[in-house]
Amino acid sequence: MSKKITLGKVVMTPKGRWSTGIQYEKLDAVVHEGSMWIAVSENIDQTPSEESEYWRIALEGIEEEETEESGIVAFLPDSFYVSPGVTLEIYNAQVCLDADRYTFKWTCPIGSIYSRKFSVTPASTQQGTYPLALDIIDVSGETVWHKDATLYVKKFNITGRKQVAVIGSRHADDRAWIEEINKNLCSNQQYRFKGTLGEKDGCYHEGRTGWTTETYLTQAEAYNMDTQTLVTNAFWDGERFNWQHWIDENTQYANAVQLFFGEEELLFFDAETVANNLLQIVRAIRQDQGSSFPMFIVLPPCPGTQEGMAQLDHYTYEYEYFKGKTKYEINKLFIEGAKKIYDIISASSDSYMIYFIPLTQCFDSENNYPTAEIAVNPRSTETKKVQSNPLRPTDEGYKQMADVIFSTLSAHFS
Repeated sequence: MSKKITLGKVVMTPKGRWSTGIQYEKLDAVVHEGSMWIAVSENIDQTPSEESEYWRIALEGIEEEETEESGIVAFLPDSFYVSPGVTLEIYNAQVCLDADRYTFKWTCPIGSIYSRKFSVTPASTQQGTYPLALDIIDVSGETVWHKDATLYVKKFNITGRKQVAVIGSRHADDRAWIEEINKNLCSNQQYRFKGTLGEKDGCYHEGRTGWTTETYLTQAEAYNMDTQTLVTNAFWDGERFNWQHWIDENTQYANAVQLFFGEEELLFFDAETVANNLLQIVRAIRQDQGSSFPMFIVLPPCPGTQEGMAQLDHYTYEYEYFKGKTKYEINKLFIEGAKKIYDIISASSDSYMIYFIPLTQCFDSENNYPTAEIAVNPRSTETKKVQSNPLRPTDEGYKQMADVIFSTLSAHFS
C-alpha cells in the first residue's frame, strides 16, 4: 500500500499589490514599491523589505501597471475632504474603468456603501481624520486592487475673508458652483473669487471657455465660444505667463489659486503635457508669491454618457471632442489621465502646498448633465429621457462640484 505524502504549497501564488490586513501564506507573491516579493512564511501586516524575516525579494524594477494580472484600470487619490453637513460621494465607475465587473468594498468608520458609490455626510460631532480603504474584488472573491486613503472631516472655520483666484476653462467661467459657495456654503461670504471677468455678488473669475493650459502659456488672446467675443489673457505680459503682471495691471490680490481646467485638457493633450503645463503655471505664480502660497488643482470631472456624446450637435466645435469615441474610451482617458497628473505633480519638487480637488472621482457624470426626451427609434412615438450634452453640467451638477471644492478649500484654510 502506497504511503500518502503531503508536500504543502509548492508553487508561487500571485496576490497583486501588498496590502495591510491581508493574511499571506508561504510562497504568496506580491508587488510592493516597484519590486516583487515572495513570502517565506505566513504573515499579516508585515511590510516587505530587505530587513524583513517574512519576505524575500524576487524581482526588482517592476512597473506596477505591468504586475496587475487582471489588467484593472483604477485610481483613487490619497486624500478626501468633507465639511460637516456637506455630502461627499466617490463613484465606483469613476475610480475603476470596469466597475460593473467587480465588487467594491469600501471601509471607513463613517459613511455608507451604495451599489455604485461611497457616500458620507458627516455631522459636526464627527470632525476628525478617518482611514478610508477600497478593495476591488473579482468574481472569484480575490482582491485585485487595494488602496488606503484618508478622509478628513473639518468644519469651515476661518477668520476674515479668503480671496481665491480661479484660473481655468469652461467650468471656471462664471458657473453656478461659485455662486453656491459664495451664497450658501460659507457664512458671511467669507470666500471671494477673484479675477478680471464676470461679477456676481462681488465674485469674479479668470475662466475662459475653450481655453487650455496651453492657451494661457502661449497666447495673449483667444476666442470665447460661449460669448462669441475675443478675450485677452490677463496673465500675459507679452512674453510669458506673469502673475505679478496680473496683480499690477488689474489691481488684484489673492490668498490662493485654484486651477480648474476641464475636458479639453485630456481630450486634446496627453496627461503628461497637462501636468507639466500646470506645473509651469504653478512655478510662474510662486516666482512672485513664494513657495508657501497654496494652490488647488482640480482633477477634471468625467464627461457624460454615451447618449450625451451622441446627442451633441455635429456642427458645434464640441462635437469634435467625442467624434468616433466611446464612453469606455473617455472614462479610461480620464481615470488614467487624472492619475498621471496626480502622480507627476505629487512627485514634483513644486508639490509643497499643492492640494487636489478630486472631481474625477466625486462628480456624478451619469446624472449631472442636462437631459432631453427623444424617440426610442425614428418610427416610434415612445420616448425616453437621455443626456443631451456631456460637457455642460446642470446647475445642480455644478452645486455638487461646489460641495467638493468648498470642503477642500475649507479644510486647508481652516
